[in-house]
Amino acid sequence: MLEMFCFVKRAVILKCPKTADNVRDHLQIFFALVTYTWTDPYVLIFDKKLNGSVILGIKAQCRIAFNFISKFSAKPLFVKSVLIFCGLSSLLVISSGLIINCDYVDTVQGDLGTLYTCLSRVVFVGDSRTVTQVSENHLDGRNSSSVQAIIYNQTLNFFPRNVSEFFPNIQIIYANFINSSELYREDLKGFEDLRSFRFGNNNLKEIENDLFTNNLLLTSVYFEHNPITHVGHSVFSHLNNLNTLYMYNTSCMNRFAANNRIEVERLVFSIIIECPPTLQMTEDKIVNGIALTNQVQSHIESAFQILYSKIEAIEEHHSELEKRIEILEQNSNSTLFSPHH
Repeated sequence: MLEMFCFVKRAVILKCPKTADNVRDHLQIFFALVTYTWTDPYVLIFDKKLNGSVILGIKAQCRIAFNFISKFSAKPLFVKSVLIFCGLSSLLVISSGLIINCDYVDTVQGDLGTLYTCLSRVVFVGDSRTVTQVSENHLDGRNSSSVQAIIYNQTLNFFPRNVSEFFPNIQIIYANFINSSELYREDLKGFEDLRSFRFGNNNLKEIENDLFTNNLLLTSVYFEHNPITHVGHSVFSHLNNLNTLYMYNTSCMNRFAANNRIEVERLVFSIIIECPPTLQMTEDKIVNGIALTNQVQSHIESAFQILYSKIEAIEEHHSELEKRIEILEQNSNSTLFSPHH
């Protein structure tokens, strides 16, 4: 039997032998991922039939895992949601997605000073790009809302999403060398306080329209050492605080501007010429612009309709008041000229 030991701060993929027929008939275990948690190491066991979903995490040997699974082999959906930490001391229900394990430290980040930082290690649980858990081993008196910077330290091939749900106050993102060829607006959603974004030494070829729509406070952006050939519309033009921009050693240009707003404006103009948007980007911008115009027009028409309805109601009320006043005046005159007076 192959023993699988837990390694702190290290991930190793091992083949898990299929020696238990009663388990194999129900749950074809095909590999084990040895990794670590924010408290203790653990082993994750995956099942091919369940499309890579976590079905069991357990310390020690495959035989122990098999024995545990065999107790629930008639109920694989129950086993799917079980995770046992090393030492068999804790249970945790976990969904398919990504887990970010952090070493939390204070780091000095230039003009931003000392920031509480997550040195991350992403644990893959399923095939999703969405983060569903972050570690909670914070320094004394801090929590996830205290985290202001995150540094990715591994090859991911994509940019993790949903991080802002756990770290809402991020000011700096380091995503260099993650080997990603894609970057979308959705990836940066929720980072309204973002000041510095580093995405150098990746495989990005195009920067999509309006990439930083939700990141208006950015002061520095780094795209150096990427095979960028096209930059979409309205990527940098609305970033009024941007004073550092690196497009150094890209496929379309080899320039940068550091701590100089005027040079950044010149560089942004050069990007339009040297890294022009694709035809598809232009079409999308036009279509989205028309859609936005129609949406605004629809809102205006709705607002006017509400206003007209209110005006009509006021006019009806005013007309009713005038009728009542007229009746009161008639009654008053009748009383004044009555023979009894």
